[in-house]
Amino acid sequence: MKDFGLYIHIPFCSKICPYCDFNAYAVQNLPENEYVEAILKEFEISTKNSEWESKNIQTVYFGGGTPSIFSGKSIKKILDYLIKTSKSEIKEITIEANPEHLNEEIINIYKEAGINRISLGVQSLNNKSLKLLGRNHDALQVKKVCEILKKKIPNYSLDLIFGTPKQTIKELERDLSELIELNPKHISAYLLTIEKGTPFFKSKEMGNLIIPEDSKIEEMFYYVFNFLEKNHFIRYEVSNFAKAGFESKHNSNYWNLTNYLGLGAGAHSFYSKKNIAYRYSNIANPDKYMDYLSSNKNTKAWEESLSKKELAFERIFLGLRRSSGIELKYIKPLLNAQENLELSDKIEEMLSLELLHKKNSKIFLSNKGFILSDSVIERLLI
Repeated sequence: MKDFGLYIHIPFCSKICPYCDFNAYAVQNLPENEYVEAILKEFEISTKNSEWESKNIQTVYFGGGTPSIFSGKSIKKILDYLIKTSKSEIKEITIEANPEHLNEEIINIYKEAGINRISLGVQSLNNKSLKLLGRNHDALQVKKVCEILKKKIPNYSLDLIFGTPKQTIKELERDLSELIELNPKHISAYLLTIEKGTPFFKSKEMGNLIIPEDSKIEEMFYYVFNFLEKNHFIRYEVSNFAKAGFESKHNSNYWNLTNYLGLGAGAHSFYSKKNIAYRYSNIANPDKYMDYLSSNKNTKAWEESLSKKELAFERIFLGLRRSSGIELKYIKPLLNAQENLELSDKIEEMLSLELLHKKNSKIFLSNKGFILSDSVIERLLI
């Protein structure tokens, strides 16, 4: 094993979200120091195994829940250890953060610790929408934080949620225009999805939540894509846009099926050897995770190996999310003759519907295909 990305999962959330079913721990239950020690111990144990012993860390990503509720001191402690331990220069270190958790002091600590990229959970600059989405910040807080980031850590990403209840194209245009004015290097634009069991889902089922119709959603998709590209943001993945050279290196690891090691409760890891891929996950309960490590028990909840066919469709599923698409020459050797024939027929069907484009041996989604990406990818699965 050589280079790999490192994902550090912080499964704690300051507020349970009304539109997703993420089962996060509440802040008051956070045993921060103990959790940090567990993460460092897991890394030490993991890098004794052949999969990760090179310690050539290329990227680090603090994600899941709300990592910015961790003290700057804890983040610095983790990174001091990783930077000292890694046998190669860590190219990108990202932390997800909510605007209400950041100020100049914390941002200075992050910068000193080595963080060189911030993923800021903005979601909207419309205060009415923010309240509806259950966010704890307002537009003014976002703007103040971005003014500090411009000077301290200028490589920051802002996220946007669109397709919110009763949202109009005019409101979406205003959100996008205000985001651009904040001078981010990267924007992630996601369609609002509502998970079963959440307050939003129940409200929608009862007819109390009015979501834009499909035709309006399609119009919004095109509007987002066109607006951002006109403003020099390159779409490099279904939901991600970046100024040239500022694509997320860490997230690209996932889409490229590059090896990554996950640390923390519920964290996933992936690695491959000679067309055989392996994936595993830690136990999700943070208390059990910490207890297992303190007792020197294995923290894996499950582990699986992927067959060649499964690996082929992992490559299709993840590869087609990227604007650059996938090379079929990397897929065909993983499938038998019959499977290759079936895949070719399905690709031809998607090409005829103008959902896919093909150039030489590479296929990639059309603009229409991006909007229907989940359906297109599902159709290609054998």
